[in-house]
Amino acid sequence: MESRIYRWLGSLVKELHRTQAKTLLAIVGAVCCAGKLRSLAIAQMLAQRSAVHCRSALQRFYRWVNGSKLDLLAVWKELLTHLLVGCQRIAVISIDWTEWRFDLRCLVASLAVGRRSVPVFAQSFSRAPPRSQNCRENTFVRILLSFSPSAPESRPAV
Repeated sequence: MESRIYRWLGSLVKELHRTQAKTLLAIVGAVCCAGKLRSLAIAQMLAQRSAVHCRSALQRFYRWVNGSKLDLLAVWKELLTHLLVGCQRIAVISIDWTEWRFDLRCLVASLAVGRRSVPVFAQSFSRAPPRSQNCRENTFVRILLSFSPSAPESRPAV
């Protein structure tokens, strides 16, 4: 199964430089093995898999996240489409806020797959009180709905 996921990811990263694509595949492998979408858990698994110090892996992760030229909306859409096509029953998606480092809050949507929940879309925001948290959540859900394979091919304005 892991090789199928890597082949699918390889098709997503064609426009990236070879080293960026390699880093993305390493990060995705670390996320899959860690089973968590937390930067420290990802860095620890990345460090373990690539035999480097955790601090170096964390810096590599943050450097890639901040400097990637990958269209993240396209990646989230492809991931959700890929998982929904393989889903044999009604899709259950849960949405929740999580707190991250550096004064960030993430709104994460996860798809229930078997006994696990797989993150299929996430957006981060500053912890500063928003003018309307409800507006952020509604926009998040509209973008998520536009990712559905049955949705019209229109890209939402963010």
